[in-house]
Amino acid sequence: MKNKKFDERQLLARGKAYQWTVLAFILELAVWCILQGAAGFSAAPLGEFLMLLMPPFVTFMTISILEDAYDPMNSKPGMIIFSFMLIVSVIMFWMKIREHAVLIEGKRITEDGGIVILYSGWIISGIVYWIKYFVDTKEEKRD
Repeated sequence: MKNKKFDERQLLARGKAYQWTVLAFILELAVWCILQGAAGFSAAPLGEFLMLLMPPFVTFMTISILEDAYDPMNSKPGMIIFSFMLIVSVIMFWMKIREHAVLIEGKRITEDGGIVILYSGWIISGIVYWIKYFVDTKEEKRD
């Protein structure tokens, strides 16, 4: 992040977000291993990758956003990223659901299931970003 300037508080908050992300990933892997071994769940390679990728990603994004540590000082690149990804993800999510894509076959998560999880993660992150933005804007106007 060459030209990005984060203050000390933001860097500490991002560090905390990374800690929670790693913990979320470890817990997620443990639960997934138990589900695979004890209950016989499985997933298509892409479905498994996306399914395991999104919860830690959403954890990091949510904590960073809530702690005002996502956007650098005096900059709001998140507005562009989260606007674009939220719109695209909602459209793509809707298309997958509308075409009745098979998300789970028996005890196996399909590639479409992983893709829907990917879209869901972006939708959650985008909603959190914009709610936080509007709450902060309202508080600034009040002050």
